[in-house]
Amino acid sequence: MNCKNVLAKLLVIPLTALGAISCEMNPMEEPLLSDQLENENNQSAADQNGANLRIGQNYIFEETFEGSRPFSTAHGPEIGADHSVTFVDRPGSSNNTAARFELRYDDPDVKGSRRAEWTIVKGENGDIKKDTWYSFEVYVPNSYIDESDEEVINQWHQDGNASASIRIENGRFLWRFYINGNKIDTDLGRIEKDTWNSVVVHMVHSYNSDGVTEVWINGRKLMDQKGRNINNDPLPKWKIGIYKSEWADGRTNTTRRVLYFDNVRVGNENATYEEMQAGFGNGGTVTPPVIQPEEQTPVTRPDAQPDLSDSGSGIGRLTFVNAQYESDIYSLTDGSRLSLAEQGTYKINIRADIQSSAVKSVKFELSGSKSHTYIDNAEPYALFGDDSNGNYYYGPGMSPGNYALRITSYSDIKGRGTALGSREVKFTIDR
Repeated sequence: MNCKNVLAKLLVIPLTALGAISCEMNPMEEPLLSDQLENENNQSAADQNGANLRIGQNYIFEETFEGSRPFSTAHGPEIGADHSVTFVDRPGSSNNTAARFELRYDDPDVKGSRRAEWTIVKGENGDIKKDTWYSFEVYVPNSYIDESDEEVINQWHQDGNASASIRIENGRFLWRFYINGNKIDTDLGRIEKDTWNSVVVHMVHSYNSDGVTEVWINGRKLMDQKGRNINNDPLPKWKIGIYKSEWADGRTNTTRRVLYFDNVRVGNENATYEEMQAGFGNGGTVTPPVIQPEEQTPVTRPDAQPDLSDSGSGIGRLTFVNAQYESDIYSLTDGSRLSLAEQGTYKINIRADIQSSAVKSVKFELSGSKSHTYIDNAEPYALFGDDSNGNYYYGPGMSPGNYALRITSYSDIKGRGTALGSREVKFTIDR
């Protein structure tokens, strides 16, 4: 191993310190950490010692992990443990370094959920313009268990939601738009494991028809879409890593995720596809790194969200909804927790999905830190109702505290007729 790699591995120590900070950091204090990192970035080029920021070329940002201070010019981590991000030998090469991201089911929550991510650029800070390129390499070990419970590995994040993201689901790459509460998924093909996958994304960020989204994986152009690709907010921030919101609801078929990233780049409007993917080591199976046995051990998933339609109640999935942005957050199950700081609003509603045509109304009875009773006579059935004119979710919102919610379905409107069945969940709203 050369001296450069020795230095890179010693960087695990400062990241451990960052991880400890993140474990205790209030979500609203994130800008303090970002400010600290930005102050460090104002040092001279000599002091940065290989920070890999290329101003003056078509790269706005480049991180090859070959310098002594990886990620020193990126905005900052969202990590909860010592193992969340480390710098190791690049799989397939003992002479190069890559970033290793690891997320475990029992990691502490960071900003309301389980994540090991790093923010690269922030649109609201003016880091990027409307026309921007992004690229990276990602290595998925063969021991990475395929499951339907997805995780985000890239996200273009805007004001509480990922308006665009790259995800892993059932051993495949998935692109998701989430615009104005509408979810549109595009399958990007099966993942090649135990090899480096190159990803290049070109986006003309826009809320209007002039938007452009192009995606290449391993040299193949898989998306070429025109039109709206962000919400009508400031330009997004771009994060890489692992974010698995499903673990906030309970276990899935695995309790550990490990991914490797290398050659992370952001390009300006003058960049080209050839420039963004230059130097990528496409193709060629490499010797997989050693992964601890628990990575390969499936865990039986409990039935956290039972389907009660067979009992006649018709009450299926319950979902937290961000009513300010008209977007689903994640499933509400018994014992769930939701952070208002993570959502950026107190305007939280709860929807009950109904799976039986026999149901004509649904009664919600909320008790705890706040009491509220409401009968909804039409879909979507929600705790605080809707106005039937497209603004489906509204109401007084939620305050921090412990709650119990009882939901009862009826065979007629206004809670009349026969009570078909009911269910109750308890949950907590955090600040």
